Amino acid sequence: MKKKLIFEKLNKVESLTNNVYLAIKEAIVTTRLDPGVKLNISKIASELGTSTTPVREALNRLIKEGLVVNIPFKGLFVADVVKNEVEQLLEVRTLLELAAISKAVKNVDSDDLKLGKNLISRMKDAYRNKDVQKYIETSLDFHMLYINKCGNQMMAEFLENFTDKIKRLAFLAVKEHEKIPAFIEDYEKILSALEKRDNREATRLLREHLKRVEGSLYLKRKKTK
Repeated sequence: MKKKLIFEKLNKVESLTNNVYLAIKEAIVTTRLDPGVKLNISKIASELGTSTTPVREALNRLIKEGLVVNIPFKGLFVADVVKNEVEQLLEVRTLLELAAISKAVKNVDSDDLKLGKNLISRMKDAYRNKDVQKYIETSLDFHMLYINKCGNQMMAEFLENFTDKIKRLAFLAVKEHEKIPAFIEDYEKILSALEKRDNREATRLLREHLKRVEGSLYLKRKKTK
C-alpha cells in the first residue's frame, strides 16, 4: 500500500523558499503535522521536490513565528500546544471578540446577515461532506464578519494577526467530527441575535460559544524538566 504523503511537489516557477514556508506552515496549522512531531528536513525536501536549503530557511522562519522549536541535541519539532499559552491566547481572543461583536451589532446590515446565512449554509455542507478544513475556514470567515463590522480597524487587524494560531486551535477543537453541529447551532443563534440587534444576547452567545470551543481543545501540558 502506497504511503500517504503530507506534502505535494511545488511549482518551481514561484518563489521556492516562500512556497516551502507556506506548505509547511499549512501542514502545521491544519494539524497534518501534529504538535510535538519531530521534523525530518530531508524527508520534507523529498516530498516537496526541493533541496534541503529552502526547507531549512522556511523552518527558521517558522521558529521565529513560534510554530517550530529547535531543541538542542534533539532536533526540530512542531511546537507543542501548551495549556497556559493557549489559555492566554483564548483570553485575548475572547476579550477582543466580545468587544467586537458588541460594537458590530449596530453596524451589521442586510448584506452582512445574508452573508452570515450563506456562511452557515456552507458550514453545514462541509459537515455533511466531512470536510473539516472547509468547515473551519468558513467558521473563521463567520467570526471575521462581525469583527470587520466593529468599526475599529486596529482591533480587526490585531485579531487577524492571531489567525494562524486560532486556526490551528480550531483544527484541534474539531478533531471529533460530531462536535461540529453544536458549533453551527451556536452560529445560527449568534446571527439571529445580530439580526435582532440584541447586544446583550449576541455577547452572551459568543461567550458561550468560545467556552464550548475551549472545552473541546486537545491540550498538552508542557513537560516539567
